[in-house]
Amino acid sequence: MKCRFCNSDASVFLDLSHIPISVASDGRVVEIGIKLFKCSNCKLLQKESSSLLQKKYFKEFQSHLVSGGKEQVKFINGVAIPRSEIILGYFKKNISSNGALLDIGTGNGSFLKAYKKNFKDWSLFAQDIQSNCKNEVLKIIPNENYLVNDISEINNKFDFISIIHVLGHIPELNQFLQNLKNITHDDSKLLIQTPDIEKSF
Repeated sequence: MKCRFCNSDASVFLDLSHIPISVASDGRVVEIGIKLFKCSNCKLLQKESSSLLQKKYFKEFQSHLVSGGKEQVKFINGVAIPRSEIILGYFKKNISSNGALLDIGTGNGSFLKAYKKNFKDWSLFAQDIQSNCKNEVLKIIPNENYLVNDISEINNKFDFISIIHVLGHIPELNQFLQNLKNITHDDSKLLIQTPDIEKSF
């Protein structure tokens, strides 16, 4: 297999394909065995990814299922702080007072909710390939700003795009990054967060 990030050879790191179940990122048990690969060059750990696998995993996806729909928290000095608030804290001072934000793979809109609380004059948009959490997201943004389609079909340009714990699920990574270029302008900001497997296996 070729690495989805640098296109070098990736070899099997962990093979659990003989076990016909795995756990999706929302905590559901799904009837799919998995195989993890490690890139020989950039060392990225990655699973096989295809549009078919993506559809199986996300058919009944529910954001933050394990925590009852509430966003993950991190304890800082004994205080529980939602992940989105922590992320915003890193770059809050570098955000302009208004603009248009697109949250890709929005799930139940946790990042949108935190963004709206901190930046009231921004236009907020959500994108996802499925609409399982649409009703929750529509409590945050207008219906016309909820986009259930591939980003290649979006015609708008955005000042800020957030992609939180989504990149690892994208089957055609290079095409995805190319599509991102088409919905940004020269001054757009892009936030990509992925899990750090060494710190949080």
